[in-house]
Amino acid sequence: MINMDAQAPNKAAHEWLVADNLGKLSLIRPETTYGDSRFDFYLEKGKKKGFLEVKGVTLEKDGMVSFPDAPTERGVKHIEELITCHKNGYFAYLLFVIQMAPVKYFVPIGKRILPLAKH
Repeated sequence: MINMDAQAPNKAAHEWLVADNLGKLSLIRPETTYGDSRFDFYLEKGKKKGFLEVKGVTLEKDGMVSFPDAPTERGVKHIEELITCHKNGYFAYLLFVIQMAPVKYFVPIGKRILPLAKH
């Protein structure tokens, strides 16, 4: 099965955030601009403020999933902007939503193999 809805990972992430998986968030606001980027979520946790970008993972081979599945200048821009956010005192998260099961490993393209945490 293949997910054709590009917004499905954001919907799943929103449900995950509302279910208190990052702790007591006082604000969850989708689609918020910072610098030259629009992040999927702006979050507040007490006095702490931050951003979360969601990436849907759709590339799988032999139980190993990877991101990105194609060159992505926009993805690189988002990561660089998240780094800037963090340097400016915000918390910054990049959430990979794996859209298939079962999988054994997640591999950011160009990086070493990372075993998946069990949740």
